[in-house]
Amino acid sequence: MFAREEELRLIKSVMDCGKNIIIYGEEGTGKSAVIHEIISRRKSGKVLYSHCSKTLKESLINPILFYSNEAKKINNKNIPMLRKIFFAMLDEIAPEYIIFDHVELVKPKLYSFFLYLMDKKIPLIIISRGIKKKDIDHLRMVLFDFEKMEMTN
Repeated sequence: MFAREEELRLIKSVMDCGKNIIIYGEEGTGKSAVIHEIISRRKSGKVLYSHCSKTLKESLINPILFYSNEAKKINNKNIPMLRKIFFAMLDEIAPEYIIFDHVELVKPKLYSFFLYLMDKKIPLIIISRGIKKKDIDHLRMVLFDFEKMEMTN
């Protein structure tokens, strides 16, 4: 990751302040690789990660699996049950950050979930291809509350 040390340093400094971050850029620019490096360097271990966050269900299941690895118990759960498990997990571990990778068109259900987390003062990192309406849809309405970082090759 030596080629991305500047990005890593910037992300770390913003995270140390507890701010929301949106990292965006074209496919293949290394956004996910940088995030994986950030996760591996965080000493507290209180970071939740969703490797794919295109839907509300994915955004609930993936952090649960990242934390507990209980796939058989949650894969067939409905969204209300997943919410219950997810919010109980939040109370248990009090994460420093939740990272949502591969965020695309954010529709109302997912948008309200992100808003809820922001209202609870849980810092978010969102990784997306772009920050225009065609890239993230409803999430664009709260970008004023995010530090923006564009990654390029």
